[in-house]
Amino acid sequence: VRTAMIALNFGTGVTVARSLAPLGRGQQTALALWPILISGLATLGIPAAVVYQTRRRPQDAGRLYFVSLIIALVAGSLAAGLGAVAMPRLLQGYDASLIRDAQWFMLFTPQLLLQLIIRAHLEAKGEFTRSIVSQLTPLLATLGALLILRNARMLTPPLAAVCYVLPPCFVSVWLLFRTWSRMTVCLRSFGTDASSLLSYGFRSYGADVINALSAQLDLAVIVAFLDPVALGLYGVALT
Repeated sequence: VRTAMIALNFGTGVTVARSLAPLGRGQQTALALWPILISGLATLGIPAAVVYQTRRRPQDAGRLYFVSLIIALVAGSLAAGLGAVAMPRLLQGYDASLIRDAQWFMLFTPQLLLQLIIRAHLEAKGEFTRSIVSQLTPLLATLGALLILRNARMLTPPLAAVCYVLPPCFVSVWLLFRTWSRMTVCLRSFGTDASSLLSYGFRSYGADVINALSAQLDLAVIVAFLDPVALGLYGVALT
């Protein structure tokens, strides 16, 4: 599975590089980077907490699942709003239209965060196959969409960025629909369940921050110093 994911990422990188040239590749990177990075930084450690608390209290799995989704939705929405406000400063030197598009892309942040929570719930319940499928499916959809748009000569930097962030959101909706019946809504114990999740989550949050930054920190820093052409060249070389 890991080999397949590497191959699919390589295929999407080559397709975008050949289709958009360095300028378009840099603009696409600047658009798709922030929802992925910010969703990774906004986890509050809840995915790890879901795994731990679900295995520790299997009888409360439905309640914990519901509470974790609510926390993720609130945290993701707040992070998206802060990201939209910060985007003009983060993308200084870029066109106003690209900055505006990057602000709209912040709407994908809560859905990307929800996918992390749902995958954590599946793995806590031992459903690793479904979790793996949820990781592979967006990559396949991204590559397929890029190839279709390229062959139709319709591939632009914003559409390429959408191809990266939209498929995971569809997977989140699909997984949410498939696991909806597992949720147990109990407002009386909501505060207690949220406290237990956040207590463990805050203590493991550092690992999530490190993982998110280790994957995207170089791009987040370079965006502030390089123009889109240079950023595109860096992205192609890195791929």
